[in-house]
Amino acid sequence: MEIVPTSIPKKKGDAFEELLLHKEALKQQIQVQKQQIAVSTQNLFSVSSLTSLFLGVIGKSVNIVDGVLIGFRIMRAIRRVFKKEVSSP
Repeated sequence: MEIVPTSIPKKKGDAFEELLLHKEALKQQIQVQKQQIAVSTQNLFSVSSLTSLFLGVIGKSVNIVDGVLIGFRIMRAIRRVFKKEVSSP
């Protein structure tokens, strides 16, 4: 049903019907938005996204630990080089 604007003054019944139509349209929009929210929530908390999140965190942690260990090895190697030079003379 299409609402056609007219220059004739509207009756109270016409305004009420128009409000009912607007209310139904809003209910449909709300239903569509609820479905979109449900789909977005499922995608956000799906097993694959959680798995990739945890693997990403684990990968970053491993990289940080690896970097720290390499840094300690380099520091020990540099200290050995300088200790040999000092004790040589």
